[in-house]
Amino acid sequence: PHRAEVTVLFVDLRRFTAFSEKVEPEEVLEVLSQYYTAVGTAAIKYNGTLGHLAGDCIIIFFNDPEPVKDHCEMAIRIALEAREALAAQKRNWDARQYDIDFGIGLGEGFATIGGIGFDRFSQYSVIGTVANFASRLCHLAEEGQILISHRFLSRLKSETCKTIPIGEMKLKGIEKPASIFNVLSLSTEA
Repeated sequence: PHRAEVTVLFVDLRRFTAFSEKVEPEEVLEVLSQYYTAVGTAAIKYNGTLGHLAGDCIIIFFNDPEPVKDHCEMAIRIALEAREALAAQKRNWDARQYDIDFGIGLGEGFATIGGIGFDRFSQYSVIGTVANFASRLCHLAEEGQILISHRFLSRLKSETCKTIPIGEMKLKGIEKPASIFNVLSLSTEA
């Protein structure tokens, strides 16, 4: 294990457990395949590291094991592309009367990274406050929102990020309240 500055992206589906109880397992697998493809394709395009895949939760992080220049911006780009692809999937899911949606949360900071598990199974993943923070934002996100903090927004370097303020919120397990924003778009400054 080692310590590194990373950006962590959490994405998960809303009402997935209730959906899973109402449909056949093959339909659940089909939805998961569509979901993993939408998010995974964007992650690969921007050199994200898949940290964890469990049911409807996906964790992707940046800047380890390979350095990623402007990793905050890359994470937002993935989030925006994933949101667009998942919105298209959601139209198909809605047509089939699947009551599911998604949310995305991003955090940036130092974390411990390495093999997590035991001698017969491990995953290369990330742990620490930054991962917890991104997870909490993800759980707050509704209807395709991409949530970031004011701190995250201030770390963006060469990009203009259009956001809507959500407000100051207390997140479970996080000591200080955080100013939260919903990301609308990202563009290169002229």
